[in-house]
Amino acid sequence: MLSLCNCPYGLLCSPGRGCRLHFDTKVCGNEVQVEKYWTQCSMFVNNDIYTLLGKYFLMSTSLLKVPHYHFINSSLTWYEAQYFCRIKYTDLATMNSMNDKNKLVNTLGSHVTHSWIGLYREGTRRWMWSDGRGRADFTMWTDGEPSNSEGKEWCGELSEEGWWNDVECEKERSFVCYERE
Repeated sequence: MLSLCNCPYGLLCSPGRGCRLHFDTKVCGNEVQVEKYWTQCSMFVNNDIYTLLGKYFLMSTSLLKVPHYHFINSSLTWYEAQYFCRIKYTDLATMNSMNDKNKLVNTLGSHVTHSWIGLYREGTRRWMWSDGRGRADFTMWTDGEPSNSEGKEWCGELSEEGWWNDVECEKERSFVCYERE
């Protein structure tokens, strides 16, 4: 017998858990709008091997291609945004050079808002890219950032000016995904 789904946001489904996060999308002009919902799951397939192989494949092939950015004008937490990007594209946006940063800002155009990118803090001072590329060596922090205000700011956003800021991961923001062309 299935129980009602009551998963907290930010907790994604894995083998043995009872809920799965889903997204409905619709395209309106150049924007993608997202609605999220939880469903109950009666059975899971253990996809740990697929996940590991998929991550290796993305890491080994994505370095050779140019990123194509997609602005998603719907508010999700950082974890939900990452999950959505991994399902529909490649991952949350990464920037490895000023050229990538300029391309991202140009893609956003008039939609430059506080938007999630694939930046997260691992440990006390190390900032990493969520797609598995490792440490973020190219950085564009706003003056005084990252500040880790109250010890709760573990995720990165792109500010309206195109600089980075650290923010609490549970806040809801629009976000930018990327895919490799």
